[in-house]
Amino acid sequence: MSWEEVNFFDNPFPPDMGDLMFGMPVESPDLRSPDCATNGVLVKRWAVVDGRRCLMKTGNQTFYQEPFNEIVASTLMESLGIGCVHYSLGHVNGLPCSVCEDFVDRDTDLVSAGRVSIDTEKDGSTSRMERFGIQCGRFGMDVGPFLERMLLVDFVMMNTDRHLGNYGLLRNADTMEWIGPAPVFDTGTSLMCMYTTEHIEKMLGRTSEVPKVPQMEELGDLDWLDVDAMRGSMPAIERVFHNAVDDAPEYCMTPGRADALVKLLEERMDLVEKAVSPSSRPRRRTCRPSSSGGRRSS
Repeated sequence: MSWEEVNFFDNPFPPDMGDLMFGMPVESPDLRSPDCATNGVLVKRWAVVDGRRCLMKTGNQTFYQEPFNEIVASTLMESLGIGCVHYSLGHVNGLPCSVCEDFVDRDTDLVSAGRVSIDTEKDGSTSRMERFGIQCGRFGMDVGPFLERMLLVDFVMMNTDRHLGNYGLLRNADTMEWIGPAPVFDTGTSLMCMYTTEHIEKMLGRTSEVPKVPQMEELGDLDWLDVDAMRGSMPAIERVFHNAVDDAPEYCMTPGRADALVKLLEERMDLVEKAVSPSSRPRRRTCRPSSSGGRRSS
């Protein structure tokens, strides 16, 4: 058989595996699906939506907050001109899901940071992210600005799950030539999504105590940051969380939790603004990592 006959970029695939993932009964399931090779701990599925290959991912069943975090993160990044995956809201079997289009196609590969930096030195004096940057430099790419922007978003969002498998480089699958950093994706495990509302409220003003969250000293030079644009994203973000009161199961996103999450984000933005010198605030530079054909993605 040929690639043209079997690849899931061009050919349809049955919904059976995705239905099974979301707990729907399927008799004699057809397993020819990209879902068979999709990793990660949250329930997800691939679907063809208006001819586009889209990933639909729900959240942890405690609060189902992760899909809304993805939408908030992409709203923040788009306001700052950061190349990112665009997320919207969908539902599968009644569960809220983040929906995004695949950012690779039949001619493009995503190579994770772990694969890129596997051969770099491990002398203990450099972090895994720094070793990724070193290896990219050997390929002739300066990914420093990209990493700074990704870390800024992770800081504001309090992302606790940035690892070597959810950022990396895009590559031409035919010529093996590097294209550039992949758009930022997978920011769902953020904003204390596994904590109770009461705990989030108690942690306001003490968010530096939350483990695995990036620290201010990791953010580097912030003279590229447009504080007004960052602040300007808040009305849209607030709507996402308050609309989630109706979109998530009743016990998950309450009005009180939505209010607490908005306050949490405002507090994180306050910390960033204090670190930006007044003279740099009018300046705005953007970093738009290359993606396949300029497509927004999964």
